[in-house]
Amino acid sequence: MRIIKFRVWAWDTEINKIVVYIDKIDFREGYAFYCDEKEEWQRVRLQHLMQYTGLLDKNKKEIYEGDIVKFNNLNCVVKQEFGAWVGSYFGSNELIFFNELANDNNDFEIIGNIYEDLKENKGV
Repeated sequence: MRIIKFRVWAWDTEINKIVVYIDKIDFREGYAFYCDEKEEWQRVRLQHLMQYTGLLDKNKKEIYEGDIVKFNNLNCVVKQEFGAWVGSYFGSNELIFFNELANDNNDFEIIGNIYEDLKENKGV
């Protein structure tokens, strides 16, 4: 069974722009909650929610929706389409279906995400 986890891109004034791995979501009020380094609960606006795909990159790092992944020397953005996790190559309509490749030894490598690396564009 796949573990269901989320993270959120947050840019509240108190924490600036960061990706937060969240512990609790309040959809009604529009906030996500996480426990900081001091083990205190923090609240951030629920702006860009990213779901864990259940897949790991070649460095055993968890791949989330919105990650920029290098595969076969090309960069693609991880997203969900057709009920599956896919990689969308920049400047192309071609998709990689990660679910089909998950059991192979792939060289997927996370090189960023679309929110943190928006300015750098990482191949966009």
